[in-house]
Amino acid sequence: MNYNIKNFIIFSSLFILIIILVIFLRKTTNDSLLDYEISAKVTSIYRDRKEHNFLFVKYSNGSVELLDYPYKIGDSISKKKEIP
Repeated sequence: MNYNIKNFIIFSSLFILIIILVIFLRKTTNDSLLDYEISAKVTSIYRDRKEHNFLFVKYSNGSVELLDYPYKIGDSISKKKEIP
């Protein structure tokens, strides 16, 4: 085979492989973000002195957020999974 044809085949196959990997990784990342924190329970509600005594809520998955809604300890928080 000609040297130019070999290079073209190699570079085009690498390009296609990179495109496939990017699409797969993006889909995997989106799926993992949608699956993350689908349901969690409120484990504690507390005031943080370092943050001007605002109320914070701690979830069972370890995340901490500013209390925006009137949650109570033991409330279950769920997130709808969107279908693209």
